[in-house]
Amino acid sequence: MALPPLSASHDFVRVLGSGSFGTVYLIRDQGREYALKWVCKKSSDRSSYHEKNVHRMFHGHPNVLKCLGGEATKYGYNVFLEAAPFGDLRSFVKSYGPLKRSTAYLYHTQISSALHFIHESLYCHRDLKPSNVLVFSDDLVKICDFGISCEMSFDMTVCRAGTQRYQPPETFRTVNGVHLDLWASGMIFAFALIGKHPWKAASSSCDEYVAFQNDDLKTLCQLDSRWCQASGDFAYLRWILHHDPLRRRIPPCYTH
Repeated sequence: MALPPLSASHDFVRVLGSGSFGTVYLIRDQGREYALKWVCKKSSDRSSYHEKNVHRMFHGHPNVLKCLGGEATKYGYNVFLEAAPFGDLRSFVKSYGPLKRSTAYLYHTQISSALHFIHESLYCHRDLKPSNVLVFSDDLVKICDFGISCEMSFDMTVCRAGTQRYQPPETFRTVNGVHLDLWASGMIFAFALIGKHPWKAASSSCDEYVAFQNDDLKTLCQLDSRWCQASGDFAYLRWILHHDPLRRRIPPCYTH
């Protein structure tokens, strides 16, 4: 894989990940590590500038990844970001297994707080998932990757986008942006508790989703025993992932 152009003070360490908008590298500069997101020239015109600007809008929140700067190069655009010592939540859970209930709930609370901060500015993340949550310590996570984030319209709606399995069951092309992000946040909480994606899609064609909405934990555990690890939080999960968006419980920070 080709490396982005680096200044003399930057040392390449390894590739952290890649996606539709670019590749993320771990680099070292005078003993300190950073994440560098490189967007190639053909796709950099909008996505890199957009992501850098959105990061800067929300960098004051402790649970939003900080953007440290950006620079245009001959081949694209470099965005410099904080580096997470423990990587993203998806890889972390894959390596170490489900989180303790207290840790999962703490992370869930922090993600909700970050989303509330973003939503107050009428922005929607649109692609929240475990790989876009970075683990800094046992008591700190930060959300990242604002590549497809967007402003919400006057009625709080956005066009659907993002990863299918983390989409809510609403079938309309446009959805409430707050509902979209909060659904994904609830899915991440479930993922952290059981150590797997809760279901393939929030639809009647998915057995796990149907059992969940029928309040049938026994069947869920028969379909996949990992669901048993969520028994103590099943009622809460049912509240925040209710099929009807008007009946979903919202985080306390949204009611103040």
